[in-house]
Amino acid sequence: MLYIIDAAFLLNGGDFTEGNQFFTVPQVMDEFKDISSRTVSLSALKKGILFLIEPEQSFILKVNESRFAGKLSFADKMLAALALQFKNEKKEFSVFTDDFSLQNFFSINKIKFEPVLRGSIKKTAVFQKKCSSCGKKFSSKSELKKCDVCGSEIQLKTKFK
Repeated sequence: MLYIIDAAFLLNGGDFTEGNQFFTVPQVMDEFKDISSRTVSLSALKKGILFLIEPEQSFILKVNESRFAGKLSFADKMLAALALQFKNEKKEFSVFTDDFSLQNFFSINKIKFEPVLRGSIKKTAVFQKKCSSCGKKFSSKSELKKCDVCGSEIQLKTKFK
């Protein structure tokens, strides 16, 4: 089986089981500050169990244009882009992550994920920006802070499906 892993996999004692292949992005490796996680990950790299891959630019762009762009760290965006790339290549894989924003992204994009320690989302969150006064709706990617109709504050609303 192929697995894409985020930092939570190693930080919470994830196991590189034989017969599986594990993938991550360099930005996730940069998150490992403790010696134990660094040692385990470098050992897995040397043994050819863990592979570092930079996702293609087109998939990074898709993540950056998604409604989740503002909710994901740079490393998370790169991991999401790698998952989109694997899906596009029709690879059978799963992503290990405890990050709820990533889980929401994967749920909406129909990408299989597994929790590491914290559990998984129960419902998918959908984000929408809305004027607090007149109710005008804006794209979740909108940079506006004030409504262009009435001048009131725009708020980010979360709905669960």
